[in-house]
Amino acid sequence: MTTLVAQAVSSQMAGHERLPDTVSLFQPYEVKQILLPEAAKCLAVKTYLHMCDIKFHLELRTNAEQMSPSGGIPFVKVGPHIVAEFEPLLEFYALRGKSLSEDMVASQKAEMKAYMSLVINTLHMAECKTGIMESFIFLEVTE
Repeated sequence: MTTLVAQAVSSQMAGHERLPDTVSLFQPYEVKQILLPEAAKCLAVKTYLHMCDIKFHLELRTNAEQMSPSGGIPFVKVGPHIVAEFEPLLEFYALRGKSLSEDMVASQKAEMKAYMSLVINTLHMAECKTGIMESFIFLEVTE
């Protein structure tokens, strides 16, 4: 089988791949180790998994960033796959038939992407600034 044919077969089979009933979600401890932007990312992934009826087991780790293939948190282990961060997780499950936007028309999807971009570029940056400017957070959490 040529490489292109093997890749095509592999990508077609990805949609029919049997996923485990429960996935493992890895993130840092929430009390003294996680900053507001990372907490928001973890909450977004948990919310997405709940909305898609995907059962998960939360694994709290002090070294979650070092365990992640991209260095980003949170990340999930789905069978043999490890997927880090929110956007790649959406793509991973969309390829396997789980999507919250499958019933939307193109204009609705474009509007949703615009709102997501607004949230990421505005609120996420505000959260990052708050973490740096707030002395308690800076001294107690980031050190």
